[in-house]
Amino acid sequence: MTLMALCAAGVFMGTPPGMLPRVLSSFAAEQAAVSMFGECLGNTFVEKQELQLATMSRKSGEHLIVFMHGIGCAKECYADAFQAAELADFSLCALDFPGHGQAPSLRENTVEAYAEVALDRIEAVGAKRVSLVAHSMGGAVGLLVAQRMDVACFVSVEGNLVAEDCALVSAKTARMSFDMFTTKGFYRFSERLRQSERKDVQAWARWYPQCDPVAIHQISRSLVDWSDGGQLLEYFLNIKNRAYVYGGAEERVDYLLPLLKHTKTYSVPDSGHFAMVDNPAGFYEIVAGIVTEE
Repeated sequence: MTLMALCAAGVFMGTPPGMLPRVLSSFAAEQAAVSMFGECLGNTFVEKQELQLATMSRKSGEHLIVFMHGIGCAKECYADAFQAAELADFSLCALDFPGHGQAPSLRENTVEAYAEVALDRIEAVGAKRVSLVAHSMGGAVGLLVAQRMDVACFVSVEGNLVAEDCALVSAKTARMSFDMFTTKGFYRFSERLRQSERKDVQAWARWYPQCDPVAIHQISRSLVDWSDGGQLLEYFLNIKNRAYVYGGAEERVDYLLPLLKHTKTYSVPDSGHFAMVDNPAGFYEIVAGIVTEE
């Protein structure tokens, strides 16, 4: 659907006038990436359930970077990667997890099941070298993937490692009853996102309503279990070529940085949790530097 059609359909209704140019610019980048590189459909089986998944991909070299999104997001959050000059020599792939974006939901949406989906897509590409760039919930999924294959580099973008990483959203979702969240909580949160004036939250407000409420509740509970267990941090620290990227000042992740004393950490200026949306130029410059240095 074109921008004009979306505006006519009221998709951006309620967006503050001063925010609209930035929201439209971000949306245009997503559409340009999809138009230029296309959405490749592929079938995968998870626990005997067949899914048809969409990925946004480009083949440019032997080194593949796989981008993994967070809860309530979609592959389009990485649309600017396909425009980044620093990544021109890398093959790229961004995928929708089940119950997100254009991907159908699973009967049971768990971190483990999402890792199976990601592994299947990576194997289908058949790249000689693979690096993972994983945001928020995608960080937990990526760490399980990294336990089952050799990765050239693992970039955690405020990926889930400890219990505190779930505090703002997923823990609250997990504490709600299934019925309460799927009938009320999901829609209330969607409306809260829509009313925000922040650029990154406006983007999230487009992706979140596309999700299956059942999938969001299930994956939130799974993510909380994994984050509380301590294994994710252990998995991350055992990866040789690893990096942690966060948005803005250190105060945002001061609970975590002391645990990453022997890990390379990078701050993306002028950004928050969605650094790839707030400051894509700065974000992809850092990502390119990390994977190239590897």
